[in-house]
Amino acid sequence: MLVGPGAFSRATQRERVLRPYQIEAAEAVWESVSQGLGRQFAFVFSRQSGKDELLAQLIAFLLIRFQARGGSIVVATPALRPQGIISRDRLLSALQNPVTERFTQRREGTTVAVGRASARFISASPTANARGQTADLLLVANEAQDIRPEVWDAVFDPMAASTNATTLFLGTVWSRETLLARQMRHLAEQEAADGIKRLFRVNWETVAAIVPAYGERGRARIAQFGPAHPFIRTDYFL
Repeated sequence: MLVGPGAFSRATQRERVLRPYQIEAAEAVWESVSQGLGRQFAFVFSRQSGKDELLAQLIAFLLIRFQARGGSIVVATPALRPQGIISRDRLLSALQNPVTERFTQRREGTTVAVGRASARFISASPTANARGQTADLLLVANEAQDIRPEVWDAVFDPMAASTNATTLFLGTVWSRETLLARQMRHLAEQEAADGIKRLFRVNWETVAAIVPAYGERGRARIAQFGPAHPFIRTDYFL
Protein backbone atom coordinates (compact mmCIF):
# COMPACT_ATOMS: atom_id res chain seq x y z
CA MET A 1 0.00 0.00 0.00
CA LEU A 2 2.81 2.41 0.82
CA VAL A 3 4.96 1.76 -2.24
CA GLY A 4 3.50 4.65 -4.20
CA PRO A 5 0.32 6.55 -5.04
CA GLY A 6 -0.73 4.04 -7.68
CA ALA A 7 -0.51 1.07 -5.34
CA PHE A 8 -2.20 3.10 -2.60
CA SER A 9 -5.10 3.92 -4.92
CA ARG A 10 -5.55 0.31 -6.01
CA ALA A 11 -5.53 -0.87 -2.37
CA THR A 12 -7.89 1.73 -0.94
CA GLN A 13 -10.10 3.32 -3.61
CA ARG A 14 -12.21 0.45 -4.89
CA GLU A 15 -14.51 2.47 -7.16
CA ARG A 16 -12.18 5.43 -7.73
CA VAL A 17 -8.90 3.80 -8.69
CA LEU A 18 -6.66 6.31 -10.45
CA ARG A 19 -6.34 6.04 -14.20
CA PRO A 20 -2.96 5.60 -15.91
CA TYR A 21 -2.52 9.30 -16.73
CA GLN A 22 -3.31 10.19 -13.12
CA ILE A 23 -0.89 7.62 -11.73
CA GLU A 24 1.94 8.82 -13.95
CA ALA A 25 1.54 12.37 -12.65
CA ALA A 26 1.18 11.30 -9.01
CA GLU A 27 4.25 9.06 -9.13
CA ALA A 28 6.37 11.93 -10.46
CA VAL A 29 5.36 14.09 -7.50
CA TRP A 30 6.00 11.22 -5.09
CA GLU A 31 9.52 10.75 -6.46
CA SER A 32 10.28 14.40 -5.79
CA VAL A 33 8.76 14.36 -2.29
CA SER A 34 10.34 11.08 -1.21
CA GLN A 35 13.80 12.06 -2.43
CA GLY A 36 13.63 15.70 -1.34
CA LEU A 37 14.19 16.97 -4.88
CA GLY A 38 12.07 20.10 -4.52
CA ARG A 39 10.76 19.97 -8.07
CA GLN A 40 7.80 21.92 -9.40
CA PHE A 41 4.98 20.33 -11.39
CA ALA A 42 1.82 21.38 -13.21
CA PHE A 43 -1.22 19.18 -13.81
CA VAL A 44 -3.40 20.57 -16.60
CA PHE A 45 -6.29 18.21 -17.29
CA SER A 46 -9.39 18.62 -19.42
CA ARG A 47 -12.61 19.42 -17.60
CA GLN A 48 -13.95 16.72 -15.24
CA SER A 49 -11.16 14.26 -16.01
CA GLY A 50 -10.08 13.59 -12.42
CA LYS A 51 -7.62 16.34 -11.49
CA ASP A 52 -9.17 16.98 -8.08
CA GLU A 53 -9.60 13.29 -7.30
CA LEU A 54 -5.94 12.80 -8.14
CA LEU A 55 -4.97 15.59 -5.76
CA ALA A 56 -7.10 14.15 -2.96
CA GLN A 57 -5.64 10.66 -3.28
CA LEU A 58 -2.10 11.98 -3.59
CA ILE A 59 -2.45 13.98 -0.37
CA ALA A 60 -4.13 11.04 1.39
CA PHE A 61 -1.21 8.81 0.42
CA LEU A 62 1.34 11.34 1.69
CA LEU A 63 -0.47 11.72 5.02
CA ILE A 64 -0.54 7.96 5.53
CA ARG A 65 3.07 7.58 4.38
CA PHE A 66 4.40 10.32 6.69
CA GLN A 67 2.09 9.84 9.67
CA ALA A 68 4.94 8.62 11.91
CA ARG A 69 7.70 10.97 10.78
CA GLY A 70 5.45 13.98 10.36
CA GLY A 71 5.26 16.68 7.73
CA SER A 72 3.04 19.46 6.46
CA ILE A 73 1.15 20.07 3.24
CA VAL A 74 -0.33 23.45 2.34
CA VAL A 75 -3.08 23.68 -0.29
CA ALA A 76 -3.96 27.15 -1.61
CA THR A 77 -7.24 27.72 -3.42
CA PRO A 78 -8.68 30.98 -4.84
CA ALA A 79 -11.22 31.06 -2.00
CA LEU A 80 -11.74 28.93 1.08
CA ARG A 81 -15.41 28.54 0.24
CA PRO A 82 -16.25 26.72 -1.86
CA GLN A 83 -12.94 25.53 -3.38
CA GLY A 84 -10.95 24.94 -0.21
CA ILE A 85 -13.75 23.15 1.62
CA ILE A 86 -14.52 20.98 -1.40
CA SER A 87 -10.84 19.99 -1.63
CA ARG A 88 -10.75 19.19 2.09
CA ASP A 89 -13.86 17.04 1.84
CA ARG A 90 -12.43 15.13 -1.13
CA LEU A 91 -9.38 14.34 0.98
CA LEU A 92 -11.52 13.13 3.89
CA SER A 93 -13.45 10.92 1.48
CA ALA A 94 -10.23 9.42 0.13
CA LEU A 95 -9.15 8.57 3.68
CA GLN A 96 -12.46 6.95 4.60
CA ASN A 97 -11.97 3.42 3.39
CA PRO A 98 -11.52 0.00 5.05
CA VAL A 99 -7.73 0.11 4.70
CA THR A 100 -6.90 3.55 6.12
CA GLU A 101 -9.87 4.44 8.35
CA ARG A 102 -8.24 2.65 11.29
CA PHE A 103 -5.48 5.25 11.35
CA THR A 104 -5.99 8.25 13.58
CA GLN A 105 -7.47 11.09 11.59
CA ARG A 106 -8.09 14.54 12.95
CA ARG A 107 -10.17 17.31 11.46
CA GLU A 108 -9.86 20.83 12.79
CA GLY A 109 -11.60 23.29 10.52
CA THR A 110 -9.48 23.38 7.38
CA THR A 111 -6.77 21.02 8.63
CA VAL A 112 -6.77 17.25 8.15
CA ALA A 113 -4.16 15.21 10.01
CA VAL A 114 -3.12 11.59 10.12
CA GLY A 115 -0.73 10.95 12.98
CA ARG A 116 1.93 13.67 12.85
CA ALA A 117 1.34 14.57 9.20
CA SER A 118 -1.15 17.29 8.25
CA ALA A 119 -2.68 19.06 5.27
CA ARG A 120 -4.02 22.59 5.64
CA PHE A 121 -6.32 24.29 3.14
CA ILE A 122 -5.91 28.06 2.86
CA SER A 123 -7.51 30.81 0.83
CA ALA A 124 -5.29 32.62 -1.67
CA SER A 125 -7.64 35.58 -1.85
CA PRO A 126 -5.75 38.90 -1.74
CA THR A 127 -7.66 39.78 1.43
CA ALA A 128 -6.97 36.51 3.28
CA ASN A 129 -4.45 36.32 6.10
CA ALA A 130 -2.43 33.32 4.94
CA ARG A 131 1.12 34.17 5.98
CA GLY A 132 3.15 32.18 8.46
CA GLN A 133 2.56 28.64 7.21
CA THR A 134 5.32 26.18 6.30
CA ALA A 135 5.10 23.35 3.79
CA ASP A 136 7.81 20.71 4.09
CA LEU A 137 6.18 17.90 2.10
CA LEU A 138 4.12 19.61 -0.59
CA LEU A 139 2.90 23.08 -1.52
CA VAL A 140 -0.15 23.17 -3.81
CA ALA A 141 -1.84 25.86 -5.88
CA ASN A 142 -5.19 24.42 -6.91
CA GLU A 143 -7.19 26.26 -9.57
CA ALA A 144 -3.99 28.20 -10.10
CA GLN A 145 -5.43 30.12 -13.04
CA ASP A 146 -7.53 32.05 -10.49
CA ILE A 147 -4.72 32.81 -8.03
CA ARG A 148 -2.98 36.12 -8.58
CA PRO A 149 0.72 35.66 -9.39
CA GLU A 150 1.73 38.51 -7.08
CA VAL A 151 -0.17 36.93 -4.17
CA TRP A 152 1.44 33.55 -4.81
CA ASP A 153 4.94 35.01 -5.05
CA ALA A 154 4.64 37.15 -1.92
CA VAL A 155 2.61 34.90 0.38
CA PHE A 156 2.74 31.26 -0.68
CA ASP A 157 6.01 30.54 -2.47
CA PRO A 158 8.04 31.46 0.66
CA MET A 159 6.22 28.69 2.57
CA ALA A 160 8.43 26.16 0.78
CA ALA A 161 11.64 28.18 0.87
CA SER A 162 13.24 26.82 4.04
CA THR A 163 12.37 23.21 3.19
CA ASN A 164 12.65 23.26 -0.62
CA ALA A 165 9.31 21.46 -0.68
CA THR A 166 7.90 20.03 -3.88
CA THR A 167 5.37 22.43 -5.43
CA LEU A 168 2.35 21.52 -7.52
CA PHE A 169 0.16 23.76 -9.69
CA LEU A 170 -3.21 22.52 -10.95
CA GLY A 171 -5.83 24.21 -13.07
CA THR A 172 -7.43 25.03 -16.39
CA VAL A 173 -5.84 27.01 -19.19
CA TRP A 174 -7.45 30.46 -19.55
CA SER A 175 -4.98 33.06 -20.75
CA ARG A 176 -1.24 33.67 -21.02
CA GLU A 177 -1.25 36.01 -18.02
CA THR A 178 -2.31 33.59 -15.28
CA LEU A 179 -0.11 32.01 -12.62
CA LEU A 180 -0.76 28.62 -14.18
CA ALA A 181 0.29 29.78 -17.65
CA ARG A 182 3.47 31.31 -16.26
CA GLN A 183 4.42 28.11 -14.48
CA MET A 184 3.59 26.01 -17.53
CA ARG A 185 6.06 28.04 -19.59
CA HIS A 186 8.73 27.74 -16.91
CA LEU A 187 8.29 23.99 -16.53
CA ALA A 188 8.33 23.44 -20.29
CA GLU A 189 11.70 25.22 -20.40
CA GLN A 190 13.04 23.00 -17.61
CA GLU A 191 11.81 19.88 -19.40
CA ALA A 192 13.56 20.95 -22.59
CA ALA A 193 16.78 21.48 -20.64
CA ASP A 194 16.98 18.22 -18.66
CA GLY A 195 14.32 15.89 -20.10
CA ILE A 196 12.53 15.40 -16.76
CA LYS A 197 8.76 15.56 -17.17
CA ARG A 198 7.17 18.22 -15.01
CA LEU A 199 4.21 19.41 -17.09
CA PHE A 200 1.39 16.87 -17.31
CA ARG A 201 -1.20 17.84 -19.92
CA VAL A 202 -4.20 15.55 -20.42
CA ASN A 203 -6.65 16.59 -23.13
CA TRP A 204 -10.13 15.19 -23.64
CA GLU A 205 -9.05 12.60 -26.19
CA THR A 206 -6.69 10.96 -23.69
CA VAL A 207 -9.53 10.62 -21.20
CA ALA A 208 -12.01 9.47 -23.86
CA ALA A 209 -9.70 6.58 -24.79
CA ILE A 210 -10.19 5.24 -21.24
CA VAL A 211 -13.69 6.45 -20.37
CA PRO A 212 -16.10 6.01 -23.34
CA ALA A 213 -18.87 8.05 -21.68
CA TYR A 214 -16.50 10.99 -21.35
CA GLY A 215 -15.73 10.72 -25.05
CA GLU A 216 -19.41 10.80 -25.97
CA ARG A 217 -19.94 13.89 -23.85
CA GLY A 218 -16.87 15.59 -25.26
CA ARG A 219 -17.85 14.97 -28.87
CA ALA A 220 -21.36 16.28 -28.16
CA ARG A 221 -20.06 19.50 -26.63
CA ILE A 222 -17.59 20.04 -29.47
CA ALA A 223 -20.37 19.48 -32.00
CA GLN A 224 -22.61 21.94 -30.17
CA PHE A 225 -20.14 24.80 -29.70
CA GLY A 226 -17.53 24.14 -32.38
CA PRO A 227 -13.78 23.56 -31.91
CA ALA A 228 -13.00 27.30 -31.94
CA HIS A 229 -15.28 28.19 -29.01
CA PRO A 230 -13.26 29.49 -26.01
CA PHE A 231 -14.86 26.94 -23.67
CA ILE A 232 -13.90 24.06 -25.95
CA ARG A 233 -10.41 25.39 -26.61
CA THR A 234 -9.60 25.82 -22.91
CA ASP A 235 -11.52 23.05 -21.14
CA TYR A 236 -11.12 20.29 -23.73
CA PHE A 237 -8.15 21.05 -25.97
CA LEU A 238 -6.13 22.85 -23.25
